[in-house]
Amino acid sequence: MVIAPALGQRETVELAHRVSLECTALMTHGYDEMYQDPKWLPHSVPVETADKIIREKLKAAYDVILIGKVSWEILPDYLRAWIEEQVHKGTGLVYVCPRGIKETDFLFACQKTSDSASFVTDSVPLKALPVLDALDEKTVFGFGLSGEGRVAKINYGEQEWGTLHSLTPARAYADWSLNYDYYHSILAKALLWAARKEPDVDMSEMKTTGDLLTVKIVNRGAMDKKVQLELVVRDRDNAIEDRQERQVKLAGGEQEVSFRLPTLKGGLHFLDVWVKENGKTLNWKSTSVMTTPECSIGEIVLDKESYKAGDRVSGRIALSRIPEKGSGLSIRMLDHFGRVMAEEKSAPRGKEVDFSFEIKEPLSLLLTIEAELSDGKQVISELRKEFPVAWQKIDDYFFAVWIQVCDNHVGDLALKQFRELGVDFDYTRPYAERYCKAAKANLGVIPYFSKSFFPGYGYSKMAQDDLVRIPCFTDPEFRAELKKSLQEDVQLNKPYSPYYSLHINGGLSPLRCITPLDL
Repeated sequence: MVIAPALGQRETVELAHRVSLECTALMTHGYDEMYQDPKWLPHSVPVETADKIIREKLKAAYDVILIGKVSWEILPDYLRAWIEEQVHKGTGLVYVCPRGIKETDFLFACQKTSDSASFVTDSVPLKALPVLDALDEKTVFGFGLSGEGRVAKINYGEQEWGTLHSLTPARAYADWSLNYDYYHSILAKALLWAARKEPDVDMSEMKTTGDLLTVKIVNRGAMDKKVQLELVVRDRDNAIEDRQERQVKLAGGEQEVSFRLPTLKGGLHFLDVWVKENGKTLNWKSTSVMTTPECSIGEIVLDKESYKAGDRVSGRIALSRIPEKGSGLSIRMLDHFGRVMAEEKSAPRGKEVDFSFEIKEPLSLLLTIEAELSDGKQVISELRKEFPVAWQKIDDYFFAVWIQVCDNHVGDLALKQFRELGVDFDYTRPYAERYCKAAKANLGVIPYFSKSFFPGYGYSKMAQDDLVRIPCFTDPEFRAELKKSLQEDVQLNKPYSPYYSLHINGGLSPLRCITPLDL
């Protein structure tokens, strides 16, 4: 059972994509609301109906209960009592970012577990992952026994919750998203541990020495088990750099298996080892390695922050040192569909290399300058820099979509899915972050610069019989603030689109007594 807000249950689907499980979703309205406010009836679910649905779900037996950032104190008494009873009888419990911490202390103030918790804590390279790299392991994890049930808590140290991220950290995907897979890896291992479903084959250790990766495998099951070990090496952009497979016959107890790693380019790399039997995954474990070449690309500098079609993009590539003789530098301009629009190759003789490309008929809002430095044999360093190119006209299109909630990585996935389903434009508020998110999904943007000015939406409430709105549209201070806001939004919009909508819900219109010309 997964207890999480309705919108946050998308992460239940993401988790189910990564580990085989049958799950029941018990949806709350929010992290601090069990039920939606009755004022939204008939669109909300009545409390009586919600309770009836919940009680029906409690009749089933579960291996483990997963709570995603929901405050313990908002759960109805009968649900809390049921959770306590089930855990005491042996059902596992995994609580992500326990809310109402004092009320949940009793769940974790219990008998400590053995070292088996390392099955979870050592499963991924914590210090290579955003958010977790800044936290002590004892802060992130807590394990124990409550009656017969195993309990685990996972704490990301967050002060704010992402609407869509009920199970993983919310603000951890500024410039890469591979880490999202590893947060789910932790969750999957925690669920297996809490449900007492750890596999017979374990990997107690993974370590790299030079170009050698050594894995210690512990077999607690049948002797002479034949398994397949698969190594996958990925860079932080999720590009697979190497893949190796090996057939191994496992004796009882512990044994070592080694893999010879290829020469890797500079940067962060993740090493994943999978243990499989007859195509079925028995276990997995990950580690990371950082490589630093003697010469690397330190920076890509552009002459402007944004461009228009027909402009020339000029800039320079800054290297950490003068490269060795025989080195090569490739500089490309790509659109966001991955197509090469222009390319220059050179044999660099200094620490800086200039480049210049003309932007011809761009088909995406975001373009990328990609630089690759090679030692004559292989790429040893690479770097990318994105920049927007504003479309000068909007061609025919079929669909524009308005999305209220689109935060963090799950929001990125939603926008990309909209694009795949035929949506062309994101109708959105003018925020630089949102513009960039839409552009990364290859969506155009049509912003709206104002919305409802109804009382109660950030403004003073009115009594039913009041005839004058507070503040009135004629109020000089209100009009000055609105004019300033529109001017700022126009400047923010310029790098992405010359088009915009003045309002949604009639915020600015002659019917609302106020138009841009009035300002």
